[in-house]
Amino acid sequence: VEQDAPTERIPFGILPLDIITGGGMPVGRVAEVYGWESTGKTTLVLQHCANVQKHGGIVIYCDAEFAIDGAYEERLGKLGLSTEKDKLRVGHPDTVEEMFEAIRKSAVHLRKSSKGPVVYVIDSVAAAPPRAELEGTAQLGLQAKVFNTELRKSIGLISKNEITLICINHRRDKFGIAYGDKTTTPGGQALKFYSSLRLQISMLGKLKGKNVNAFGFKYNPDDAVGFLVEIRTIKNKTTSPLRNAHCAFLYDVGFHDEVSTFETMRHLDICRSKDKRWVFKNVGECSKGDVVQFIQENKEALSNALQKRYFEYVGSNAPFLDEEEENE
Repeated sequence: VEQDAPTERIPFGILPLDIITGGGMPVGRVAEVYGWESTGKTTLVLQHCANVQKHGGIVIYCDAEFAIDGAYEERLGKLGLSTEKDKLRVGHPDTVEEMFEAIRKSAVHLRKSSKGPVVYVIDSVAAAPPRAELEGTAQLGLQAKVFNTELRKSIGLISKNEITLICINHRRDKFGIAYGDKTTTPGGQALKFYSSLRLQISMLGKLKGKNVNAFGFKYNPDDAVGFLVEIRTIKNKTTSPLRNAHCAFLYDVGFHDEVSTFETMRHLDICRSKDKRWVFKNVGECSKGDVVQFIQENKEALSNALQKRYFEYVGSNAPFLDEEEENE
């Protein structure tokens, strides 16, 4: 099978997320995905890596948390990620310096040997210690200084060789802050500066079986089967920033495209609940099953509708629904 040439973007495979990011993860850039614990950061990145492999690419996973091992391979398979050595390589670096040295040494070789996209993943920034910290000579702000130095040395190589570097990061509380954002991310300001795309993931609430069974699942209606998250583009140098998508994370399958599309449509008021029925633009009242069927059969039309809602109506006074529908 002939491999595809590197493209400007690799999609996530989740329609609302692809729209707010301008088509997916940009190639030849640095990206940061961060949020609180257990919000699906690693799963989102692994699903994107599965799409990278579908485009004939290779993924280098720097597992600083030492979380991926042989027992995790079954989970990777459910996410569509191949564990073959020519498609996925997992490394366990001991220090930040060792991790970036490996990236710089292998980047040129991988670009020459692979016609598809090349993606490096750092999981996570917070778990990667500087070398001096292991030697017992750590100082205040050392991790931030090391990341600043290593990114400055690597950014040119990443861009010239059309390599994508995805950094997974944690979100932590600041102390003594009375006003403004009371959270921060480890690694200092350098990662924020060099990143072309920053995605913030926040949990909104739980999903039960009755919320998703219309999409073909057969869960017990009252069982907790996942949760709803908001993914927001805090920074985006390739298209308009500060857009948010409501995405559905299901424990068995990861982020689900169709459920995420439905929840984003609700968030943008493209469809709304009314007396156990659903009001959908230019369709009138229908059942939830009809809305689900429309999502499954009209991806292109939905893509255009979401694009219109995000980029033409957000920030304006023009309603998306017709005035007659709103009056009803």
